[in-house]
Amino acid sequence: MLNFFVTLENTIGVPVILIGTSKALPLLQGQFRQARRASGHGALIWNRMKKERSWITFVQSIWKYQWIRNEVKLTPQMLDAVYEETQGIIVLAVALYVLIQEDAIQSARETFTIEDIRRISRERMSLVQPMLEALRKNDQKEIDKYEDITEILMDDIRSNLSQHQEAMMEAKTKTAAGQSYNRVHDEILDILVRMNYPPEKVEPLVEQAYRETKSTEFATVFSRVLELTRQTSSAEATESKEPVESKEPVESRELENKTYADLSESGLVDDTQW
Repeated sequence: MLNFFVTLENTIGVPVILIGTSKALPLLQGQFRQARRASGHGALIWNRMKKERSWITFVQSIWKYQWIRNEVKLTPQMLDAVYEETQGIIVLAVALYVLIQEDAIQSARETFTIEDIRRISRERMSLVQPMLEALRKNDQKEIDKYEDITEILMDDIRSNLSQHQEAMMEAKTKTAAGQSYNRVHDEILDILVRMNYPPEKVEPLVEQAYRETKSTEFATVFSRVLELTRQTSSAEATESKEPVESKEPVESRELENKTYADLSESGLVDDTQW
């Protein structure tokens, strides 16, 4: 689905903003391109608010939206009560403020107290009480049971993103090396086959040369292949009772005494593409 969103954004040219709880973080960090796109304009992390100036400013800003007849003043005690019952989670603070006023209007009291704040929280927000209790006790073991309320640590995000970058670079390097080897392998095999060498005979030699040289340079691998070919031909000639000349093609015998430089000068190997 995330790949679909990336394709959609690239196709229609309209920004797609991914929003989720902290439980969605592993999905966004699953691939480097997702993490990179999610951080392209800065990743905005909203953890629950601390009991500090920002929390006071937030509650003061919503407190003016009162629809009851008797205005309730915001006191330090009420501020503490709202934080205690919501633990700084913005959506719960807004929901609690709405529910308190609904109760005040339905009961015709048209006002509320600190006791009402605590009562409404227990009665109307009972489903989130286990999570809130874990936050009140700051019990990390209990908090970790609820992945979508676990605090997102920016240091962890940066560390994970760095690890993804390193893994992606390593994967690209391996892919490039693999593609380069395939090209060298196919080119050398093609040359030897055109010289009437059986593919099943020389292909293992190409792979052996690659393992021994640990190189993707054409000249290095091909020079080693020539050496292995000569060694193999000599060994076969020693073990065989019949003359080697009766079994190998003329081109193969000529190859035994040629070096990579000889083949390059003769035009058999095109150095320009390497």
